[in-house]
Amino acid sequence: MKKIFGFFLTLLAGLALGQNAGLRVAHLSPDAPEVDVWVNGSRLEVLSKLAFKAVSDYQSLPAGEVTVWLVPTGKTEPRVMEARLRIEAGKRYTLAATGLLAQLRGILLEDAAASPAGGQASLRLVHAVPGFPAVDVRVGGGSGSLVAQNLSFGQAGAYQGLGSGGLSLVLFATGDTTRGIPLPSLRLESGKSYTLFLSGQYSHRAENFGLAFVLVEER
Repeated sequence: MKKIFGFFLTLLAGLALGQNAGLRVAHLSPDAPEVDVWVNGSRLEVLSKLAFKAVSDYQSLPAGEVTVWLVPTGKTEPRVMEARLRIEAGKRYTLAATGLLAQLRGILLEDAAASPAGGQASLRLVHAVPGFPAVDVRVGGGSGSLVAQNLSFGQAGAYQGLGSGGLSLVLFATGDTTRGIPLPSLRLESGKSYTLFLSGQYSHRAENFGLAFVLVEER
């Protein structure tokens, strides 16, 4: 019954999008100001006032080519980031604003289209920490299964099927299994997909090297 219900939810979501695509924006730049999102020259109220670590809801947009600007909240300039995207009907995307303000860039991610099967949850990781080395992420510790491997700044891992409930992950420099950084405990629900953004401003002197973590559900 749960599988059937999940199938119909996915079907209804696709019908709702129709010839449109869903787009949300993730503000992952630690030194960029709060921003409003402009699409094709118009400010979108539902995508306004995004501060660092904020991820907007999805906005339904006509499929095809779109131009997105990020502009400091309440202003019309400067454009702190501009991205030209192609989005396909029936799909959902996240535009992640990554890097420091002086070199802000957008990464377009296609989000999960269907619910995971078999009572599992699914999770992918996105490396959005400028200057931080490539990472492996494992369940539990150095001997745990890999959730992401050799993930560099600006890259997204594939969705991985995981058990629902509490989840403890540890972050390692790629190839290392001894000196890890425990991530905050996560709780995943069966039948749902998530993205975990590794964000922040890398610093040797800061606690946990200045890393910040943002978990969002693919609704």
